[in-house]
Amino acid sequence: MQQTTSTLITELASNSENDENLNSLNEKQNDRVENLSNLSPISCICCRKAHKKCDRQLPTCSKCIQRGIACAYNEPKKRGKAAEAYQQRKKRKEQDLDELAANVIHYFYTFISGGHPVIRKPKFEYFVNHYLAQLENNNEFVLIPNDYISNIEELQCIYLFYLSIKSIYYQLNTELELASDSMKNCEELYSKLVTKSFMNFYFNAACQFISLYYSGIGDFVKVRFYIAIVKFYLSERKEFTDLYEKNLERKIVFQNKSSNDLIDGFSAFIENMPKIFEVTVGQNLENLLIPGALEYLRTASVTTENYCFFKQVVDFVFKVVGQYRVDLFKQMIDCHSETFFKFEKLHRNLIYYGFQLFFLSRLPAFSPQLEEVALKLSCLTEHEYFKYSVPEVIPCVSECAKIHLQVIRQIESRKRANNMPFITSNGKVLTIDYYSILERDYNALKSLEKRYPRVRNSFGSLINEIQTILNNHDNQGEMAPIEPNPILFNKQTIDDSSDFVSSPNSNILAEDLRWKSLLKYLEAIRERLGDDSGSSSGDSSFDFDQFFD
Repeated sequence: MQQTTSTLITELASNSENDENLNSLNEKQNDRVENLSNLSPISCICCRKAHKKCDRQLPTCSKCIQRGIACAYNEPKKRGKAAEAYQQRKKRKEQDLDELAANVIHYFYTFISGGHPVIRKPKFEYFVNHYLAQLENNNEFVLIPNDYISNIEELQCIYLFYLSIKSIYYQLNTELELASDSMKNCEELYSKLVTKSFMNFYFNAACQFISLYYSGIGDFVKVRFYIAIVKFYLSERKEFTDLYEKNLERKIVFQNKSSNDLIDGFSAFIENMPKIFEVTVGQNLENLLIPGALEYLRTASVTTENYCFFKQVVDFVFKVVGQYRVDLFKQMIDCHSETFFKFEKLHRNLIYYGFQLFFLSRLPAFSPQLEEVALKLSCLTEHEYFKYSVPEVIPCVSECAKIHLQVIRQIESRKRANNMPFITSNGKVLTIDYYSILERDYNALKSLEKRYPRVRNSFGSLINEIQTILNNHDNQGEMAPIEPNPILFNKQTIDDSSDFVSSPNSNILAEDLRWKSLLKYLEAIRERLGDDSGSSSGDSSFDFDQFFD
């Protein structure tokens, strides 16, 4: 009996202890539930922005209490299938952004920079990889100064530069609506930066490419406006020790000759030739020439008498620029690729033959030299990389089309024959169907029109007339044979090295001691440069065989 009572007392004590433990456990669970109810499922906004660990206390976390600032929490996003779909869309968007940025960089160094990049490729790629997504999505972030980007102002200006290049990238890919949207974003950012960053290098680099974009649009007021901003920056800087700053100066000089649609290519080049020479060799062309030479070039009309003088001076400048390009391109390794060198050769020849075309068009007679240069230009427009040409080539292609349209008018008025032999400067005899040549010009203009609205605005009537002629020709078939052009039976071949020099009146120039001394000086310079200069004076061994059977 005594043992039974003792056992009962022990059991009761044990049960009482278990009840106390159970109550304690329940209290802890209740406290935990209460504590969880006082925690946010996500960190507060301030801690997230500062990348700090948050204790997620409600209504205010301890970090915000310590800092004495207001604490706020965003509404947590839903989980489940909707969240998974969101994450997938977000990932695709990030992949698209990465792919677009990679393409923009590739286009810049291959097609847009023209071998004169204004930013180092590793720096451009660093910006894209570390900051572009945050800037595109308007995310807040903290910039940690590094070897590539030192402050927020520089970062914003590089972003402005990126937007300007992206706009041109869309232009080249015929996505004009996207190009316009990108440029709107670019100019909005420009308006926020202009008062505080107008002396930032990348801000001005962006302005240069904004002007290039508007050159394709045909808004020459904006072209000149943005060029003027860069010119102001360059005038204030005065001296440049950095290669990329020199590239900006060269780019703006080359582009300046295309800043007015009302000035023909010949006049624009002659007007800007001294500055082109200066930024190329670091010397003043006017100081090197005899007094009055440049003024004569600017004001004198091109004639058969002074043709040799004009040609010598212009070829000299192209020769020097060619030497500069070879030396510079060796340093611009960021641009180096097979595609880049092919495209640059195409662009160099388009510009050189385009200038020759403007030059020869000023002569009083319609010369075989003019026809051959126009043929070369038409052939070049079929190059695989012609579609990436910048607006600078538009006047060259349109002038070429005008020349061939003039030939077609002669054919249709029965003043000359189609499909007649043509003798080139190296003695090659070609049989040319000028309707097919005109069709090449038409295709080139239409290709440029897809990218640059300026083409339709400035040359719409020319395109329509060519289209009408080609349609009529297709409907009517070949015209009946007519009397051949007498010039085709001229036994003398075209020799660029002695154009018009044998003219009876050419002694007028030869007797002028001023021009004789200048020509002698230019010849000495050319000899010093040698033949390995990578001359910009076109492709002297132009192969017509790849274009004509």
